[in-house]
Amino acid sequence: MAFLFIFLSVFCLTFTALTKGQENQQFETLFENTLDNFPLQNFEFDPQTNNYFVSGKNVLYKFNEDTKIPRLDKKTGPEANCLEGFSEEDNRAYCGDDYNSVMVVTTDSLITCSTLKGGLCVRRNKNLDPETSSGNIRLVSDESPDVGIFINLKSSNSGEQQNIVLFAKQYTRLPLRLANLEESVIFSVSPSLSTKILGRSDFGKNFDLFLSNPEEQKLDYRVVMENDNFVFLLVNQNSQSRLVKICKAIDSSSPKKVYEDIPIWCNSNGTNLTHVEHGTFVSILGRQCLVVLFSNLSTGRYAVCVFDENEIYEAFLKSRRHRFGCPKHYLNDKDAIFGGDFYDDFNTISCVPLPFNKSDELIPGFYDAFYKGDFCNNIASSVPAFGVVIGLLPLIGQAVYSTESHQGTVIGSALFHNLINFYIGTKTGYVVQILFNPEERKTMEVRDINVDDSEIRAIKTMNGTTYIMSQTKIIKLLQMKNCSQYPDNCTLCLDVRTSSCELGVADGGFITQELGVCLLRCFENYTATGRLINNCDINL
Repeated sequence: MAFLFIFLSVFCLTFTALTKGQENQQFETLFENTLDNFPLQNFEFDPQTNNYFVSGKNVLYKFNEDTKIPRLDKKTGPEANCLEGFSEEDNRAYCGDDYNSVMVVTTDSLITCSTLKGGLCVRRNKNLDPETSSGNIRLVSDESPDVGIFINLKSSNSGEQQNIVLFAKQYTRLPLRLANLEESVIFSVSPSLSTKILGRSDFGKNFDLFLSNPEEQKLDYRVVMENDNFVFLLVNQNSQSRLVKICKAIDSSSPKKVYEDIPIWCNSNGTNLTHVEHGTFVSILGRQCLVVLFSNLSTGRYAVCVFDENEIYEAFLKSRRHRFGCPKHYLNDKDAIFGGDFYDDFNTISCVPLPFNKSDELIPGFYDAFYKGDFCNNIASSVPAFGVVIGLLPLIGQAVYSTESHQGTVIGSALFHNLINFYIGTKTGYVVQILFNPEERKTMEVRDINVDDSEIRAIKTMNGTTYIMSQTKIIKLLQMKNCSQYPDNCTLCLDVRTSSCELGVADGGFITQELGVCLLRCFENYTATGRLINNCDINL
C-alpha cells in the first residue's frame, strides 16, 4: 500500500506540471474580449433565442455557443460631445467612452443603459440596432452600479397582466426634462421606453420613490432578483446593507405603494458585516434561499450567509411589528431617505397594541401587516405608512463561510445532487468553489479556479451550466464527473477517478488533489448511503 501511495503521489505531481496553463480542463472559454474593448461590463442570456448579450467598453456583443453562428459586434462609442446644449463640464463628465453596465432582456428587445449621455437608456432589437431612446431616463452613474429587471405584473384588482422594466439607480446629477426623475431611485417604465409620466401610470406610480436629499444620500444597488411574488434588491444605503422587497401583485386602481426594506447583516466570528457585495436566490431542499456575499472593507474579511425564504419573511414581519407596534420605534432623519407624503404618517400614527384578532382590525388589510410575513400592501392609500416601510430591525445571519484571503466581487450557485456549489468571484481573476451542505449548514472549500488576472464580474447558472465572466473573457465550467455508479464502494470509486488525479465526485464527498496527493474529502457524518464516516480523508 505504501508503494501505491508513492506512485500516485509522483503521478499527480507530474500530471499537474503537464496541464499547467490548460486550466486542468476545469472550463471551456466561450468568448474573449479585445484589449481595445476592455473591460467587459455585463452579460445576459436570452432564453428565447439561446443567445448571449455582452457589454464591453464602447461595444455590445451577441454570440451563441453554436460556433456556426457568427458573433455580432455593435460599436456604441466613444462620443466626445454627446450632450447638446450642456456645458463643457457636463460633456467631459458624461461623454467619451461608453460602458453599458445595465442590460435587460425582454421578450422582443434588449434594453441597455450606459454611462454615455449621462446614463441614457436605449431599446434595441435583438440584432443590437437601436430602436427607441428616452432622454428622460438617465440611469447609470460612474459612482455605483445600477440595476434593472423585466417583470410581469398582475393587478390584484382587475387581474390584468402588464410587463414593465423596474429600475433602481443612484441620484443622477444631470438635469432631466421630466421634473424629479433625476431624484427618482426606484421607478418603472414600459418595455418600449415610452415617455414616463410620474404619478399617473397605473403601474408606474406604485414604484416611484425619490430621495429627500439627493446630494447627500448614497444608494449602491448591487443586484436585483425575483421570486414568484416579489422583487428583491440588495443595496448599500449610506454604507449600510439593506434588503428591499417590492410586491409584484398590485392594485392598479389605487396609488398604494408596495415598498419595504430591512437592514441585512452577516455575523462572522462575532463581527457583523454590514456591506453587501452581491447575492443570488437558489432552491435548497425545495425551499428558496437567498445567498449573500458580505464584506468588511476595513478588515478585508468576506463572508457568505444563507437566508431561508421563510426566515426572510419572518424578519420583515418582526420589522413591521417593531416599527409600528407598541412601543413604536421612530425613524430619525438619517433613516428617512425618501421624500413624499407617506412620511407624514411615519412618526405621527399611533402605535398598535399587539396582539389583536382579525375581527378587531381597524381598517381592511391592517391585520395582514402585523401577522403576514409576505405582506403586500393592501391597506387603503389614506394610510400611506404601510406602503413604504423603512425597517430598523436587522436580519442577521451566521456566516457559513468566511475568508480574508480573497476579495469577493460576485457570488453564484449551482445545484449538485442534494448539495449546493457556491462560486465566489474575486478581484484577482480567481473563482473560489465552495460546497455547501444545507442540512448541516457546513461548507468545504473545494478548489480555486483561475480564470485570468482580471476581476470576476458575473457568475450565472443557466440550464444546469455555470458561466463566469471576467473583465476579459466568458468561460463555461465543465461538468464534474461523479461516482454514482459505485454507491457502496469508495475504494473502487477512487480507483476509477484518481488515475489522472483530477477533481472528481464520490457519494458523500469530493476527490481533490492536495500537495500532489489524491484525497477523498467527505462531510462529517455524511454519505449518500447513510453510513456514518467521521474521517473520510483517504490517502492513496
